Amino acid sequence: MFYSGHILVLTIWIQNVMADLVILKEDNSILESFSLDNSERIEFRNKRLEYWQKSFPDIKRKFAELFPSHYERYQEDIETLQHLRDFLAHARYSLKFPMVRYQPIKSRKDLEQKVSQLTNLPYDENQTFLEIEMNKENYERLFNFLMKFENVIFPEIALEMNINLNRFK
Repeated sequence: MFYSGHILVLTIWIQNVMADLVILKEDNSILESFSLDNSERIEFRNKRLEYWQKSFPDIKRKFAELFPSHYERYQEDIETLQHLRDFLAHARYSLKFPMVRYQPIKSRKDLEQKVSQLTNLPYDENQTFLEIEMNKENYERLFNFLMKFENVIFPEIALEMNINLNRFK
């Protein structure tokens, strides 16, 4: 369960950084005050409180709107992130076994997308739920995928916006 918990926390952190980037991009005055080392950033904090109440799809839509070239380039990664976050946040866990199970309430298409994006297995028509063994190999694969946000995607945006990404950590 440690592996699943760590991956879930990383997906939430990535969502938070996406929201922070949206906040800074949306409001130039917040961006300017954020760039100052000793600023109080009260407006930034207040906007963060607003965004903590938003769902991932809402943040993703705003991110796509404000960072269209990055969204277009990394759309598949962002979609996979959303599926992974949904899967882990709404999964059934066991303290005894490393299996994580997920049964979507939306549709079979939602399950099919998650199976194809989160596993290397073909989708089985008879499948009614997604089951992943969260072993070290799957953990490392998912961890490495998520690190693309920290090591590639977010630094590109931070460089473009002239902000220190470390201030989000």
